[in-house]
Amino acid sequence: LARRGLPRRHPAPGTKDHRRLPKGYFTRPGMVGDSGTTARAQVKCGIKEICRDALDLRLPLCVGCMASSLGSSASSQRGNSASAQRGTLRGNVIRLSNVHSFVISDCITPWDGEIEGATGLKCHWHDQGWGNRKGMVFARTAGGAWHPLSRSVAPHATARLTVQLPPSLRGRRVQFGYRVGGGGGHSLSIKGAVVQLDTESPPASRTEQPAPRPISPPQDIRADSFRGFGRRDEDLAEKALPLALVGRYEVRTVYNGKDDLVIEKERLSWKGAHVAAREVLLDYLENGWLRLCFTVFCPNQSTDWLRGAGGGPLVGVIESFDIVFMSSDILGRTTTFRGDFRRQGEGILPTKGERKESLNDRMARMPQLVRSVSSDPEATCPICLGNWDADGLVQTQTECGHSFCARCVVSVCNMTPPNTSGTCPLCRKTVTLAGLRRVRRAAEVS
Repeated sequence: LARRGLPRRHPAPGTKDHRRLPKGYFTRPGMVGDSGTTARAQVKCGIKEICRDALDLRLPLCVGCMASSLGSSASSQRGNSASAQRGTLRGNVIRLSNVHSFVISDCITPWDGEIEGATGLKCHWHDQGWGNRKGMVFARTAGGAWHPLSRSVAPHATARLTVQLPPSLRGRRVQFGYRVGGGGGHSLSIKGAVVQLDTESPPASRTEQPAPRPISPPQDIRADSFRGFGRRDEDLAEKALPLALVGRYEVRTVYNGKDDLVIEKERLSWKGAHVAAREVLLDYLENGWLRLCFTVFCPNQSTDWLRGAGGGPLVGVIESFDIVFMSSDILGRTTTFRGDFRRQGEGILPTKGERKESLNDRMARMPQLVRSVSSDPEATCPICLGNWDADGLVQTQTECGHSFCARCVVSVCNMTPPNTSGTCPLCRKTVTLAGLRRVRRAAEVS
């Protein structure tokens, strides 16, 4: 070992070196000892030295070193795993990892591990810098449904998000998640995310959690004692329905023909009856779909399976829907749904719906050009330099008063579909497609 420049093993019993060196020490030649002369210094046996020598010379490892190594490795792995699940704990807050995701999907991605006693979330976030915005953050209890935490999706410009968890999640063991969004080149960035903890809650080792207040009666459209979906727990009640659902849908149910379902922000209407948003069960599924459940009393609907007071078919029954919205258009609006339909006294029937839009509705939301006199002194388009008097050249004017030809305004202001707004290249003000006006030169006006 000395020839190879490696540390030697313990001295043989009875030798001078053995009497001088305590057990567990080895010597390395060429080092300065306690007496100040060049001698064999006393160095504590360590896992790095012994294991490296043993591996090079294929010698048996020291049992103590092996146990120390395994114990240190296991402790390190346990610490890293716990750190990955809990995030970085600082006082009464836990810092979550930053998110920079380009996954084009409507699925909800879990964000770090479950956190005990969470009460709120603070972060800086933004969606991509163009097109539609779909980024959202969520939270749920273990195995529960995801609940959106923000009133609106992530903005284009970086903004601060500060939210408090709903009462049904506050102070419990919570899993956070985020959704990037599908249908284009979407991305989501979240930085400096901090989860606030309940300072009065028991330590994180607590396993027993208070059960949430149940919804009474049990809400199941397939239950034998069917009663539909009644009033929801106040803590989970929705104040308004998502804008993506708003619209008119043509519903087709087996053996029942067609009817229209109208969803508004504050309510939905079915067969002339209305259901408030707080009476609707709304869940965000992990794959990004939306599940909608509601019950409505239809005063003019009859059924042959139940008899009224006079012995005839009962008039005025309860109808319930358990449907899932599965697709959306380029504007982010839901287009189709499928699910179950059930009428009081009858069995479950499959149902499906498709967004319906009349020609008048479509024309009403299309931008219109308004003729007016141009106030722009320039005689040509600033982009293509085409003269306003040229044949086929249409002069348009934005809200800020700048004029472009119809062929250039959409592209130069970044208002190509599906975008409906952009920025004026001359003054950097926001312009909209609906605000464009078709103008004429002052000389053409009689």
